[in-house]
Amino acid sequence: MKKLILLSLLVVLGSTAYGQRYKGGVRAGLNVSALTAPLGTETDQIGVLLGFHGGLYGRMSVTNSFRVQIELLYSQRGGEFTNLNNDGDGQNMWGVNFTTLTYEDKLNYIDIPILASFHGRGSSFLLGLQPSFLVGHSQTLGGTDAETSAFLGQFNNDLKQYRSYTNFDLAGIIGFELELDMGLNFGLRFSYGFLNVIDQDVRDQVEADYPQEMDALYRFKDFHNVTGQFTVGYTIGGAK
Repeated sequence: MKKLILLSLLVVLGSTAYGQRYKGGVRAGLNVSALTAPLGTETDQIGVLLGFHGGLYGRMSVTNSFRVQIELLYSQRGGEFTNLNNDGDGQNMWGVNFTTLTYEDKLNYIDIPILASFHGRGSSFLLGLQPSFLVGHSQTLGGTDAETSAFLGQFNNDLKQYRSYTNFDLAGIIGFELELDMGLNFGLRFSYGFLNVIDQDVRDQVEADYPQEMDALYRFKDFHNVTGQFTVGYTIGGAK
């Protein structure tokens, strides 16, 4: 991980020093993310989280209409889970009507998007892969005092030991970008994580220890990162 991040940083920083073919810059923006079931799995208990991303990028022009871009970004992602009172038969769980209870997982990543950029007349179509390395995560339970107390009581008042994530994810990216001659650019991107990011060993242990409460803590077996991004960047020295 450290070697890949260092190599990405060297590529990004080094690209600012070689004239028209190589360019570099900075970017930041908004993430709208969710932890969702695999494609094709129906669920209505997912909410989105807002987060921030920011970092550096470097790119190399291969032809007048094609370039390769690599970025190094800190990115806040995660998801929200709602309807935690649903135990499958419409009955309240543990004698409490959970009308407002929500559960948030906040995941912090170092992202390294590797993008092919097809561009012309100030606009670009982006396609690529994004390795991501987890650098931190936290959980937040929201709701009334009665709801949170009843929920936490089922898990020894410590949710973190029952919620764990893998250190690596790999996503596909598709996006669109507009860039001004002065170097300012605006982009929209969508990424979908190919890997299940929940720690299966921890999940299996929860299912063994708390089979009746399992559905309240894990809405489905596989968790995948899905993220929409609005990003603003600046290319040092201008777009051309």
